[in-house]
Amino acid sequence: MEIGLVLLDWSDKEGNNEDQSYYKEQTKKLTEWYSTMSQGKLAVNWRVSETWNRLEGSWKDYRAEDNEQGSDEARVPFEQWLLDEAVAASDSAFDFGGLDAVVFAIPTNGTVMTSGTQGFEYNNFPGSKRATLVNSQEATIGNWVISGSKFMDKKGRSPSWIHWAHELGHMFGPISHMGDPNPKNTNNFYANTLYGVGLFADQWVVTRAVEGWNAWLLGWHEDNQVLCVDATTMDDEIFALNDARSAETGAKMLVIRTGKTTGLVIESREWDESIDSPTRMGKTGYYDSFVMYQIDSSRFIGDLSLRTLANGSTDEAWDSGKWPSEAEVFTNIYFKPGDTAEFAGLSIEPLTVQKGKDFIRVAKIKN
Repeated sequence: MEIGLVLLDWSDKEGNNEDQSYYKEQTKKLTEWYSTMSQGKLAVNWRVSETWNRLEGSWKDYRAEDNEQGSDEARVPFEQWLLDEAVAASDSAFDFGGLDAVVFAIPTNGTVMTSGTQGFEYNNFPGSKRATLVNSQEATIGNWVISGSKFMDKKGRSPSWIHWAHELGHMFGPISHMGDPNPKNTNNFYANTLYGVGLFADQWVVTRAVEGWNAWLLGWHEDNQVLCVDATTMDDEIFALNDARSAETGAKMLVIRTGKTTGLVIESREWDESIDSPTRMGKTGYYDSFVMYQIDSSRFIGDLSLRTLANGSTDEAWDSGKWPSEAEVFTNIYFKPGDTAEFAGLSIEPLTVQKGKDFIRVAKIKN
């Protein structure tokens, strides 16, 4: 995947060397993450602008609060104007040719945007009301992203690369798990049916992995790394699983089938301070655990095709101190030794969570 990084600034909000170094480091983080999650099957190559490209006018002309952007359709005129201004400022100095996606980066001081915004190639079709394009001399590009202040954190809590990785993940297809339609007056557990499992589902997930099911669909997990059993024939068995980001070639997930298109996926998670969100509970080992989610491949992504299994044996827990405040959501989807889940007449019991292989027991519930 070929990605361009285009640095943009204004006369009244100038870019500096510190921000330039920060963004270059973010490109390395994203490249390493995609390589790890794809087990080396996806290579990300960057083309980085060496200087800041000056936008016309004041930074205040470009300010866009999240709550002022409105619907996807209402945002298009502003976004296309933004892209046109970005290209006008950079096209003479930056080569857009051959790129699959473009990341635009702005100075980190102050707030031009809060979350940022993005667009994707699949929105560009006749009659689309969400179409936006990077129209350069060398190429027309439909995939682009720009991060706002919520994704400019330099302490590892909400850095730019997690926003880029999540948004660019839309290019692959299986990513958004917001309810469709998103139920009103519901908490995040129901609004995002896969929160806490993977970064493709939510960029503020603490353990920054890709859901194993989607990794397998993308061809990043080999078939022999998926253990598949039938719920009706299970008796009592112990399974060994490697952490989702482990370099080991062993099993990455267990699938318990309940039908032709349905089942339960079980994966191991191990918090890694070098890449994961530096939260209080992460540092105490809380996220070293198993995650489980139901699958129904007959349903489309926004229609509950993947649904996290909550840990009903624990009280709802909140990882306070995360940043930004929107990232402080429930954490009771993690199963540790001593917890038990029940699914399709089976008892599922984590045995050990450790560096390397983790063990989990699946047994038929006796009447």
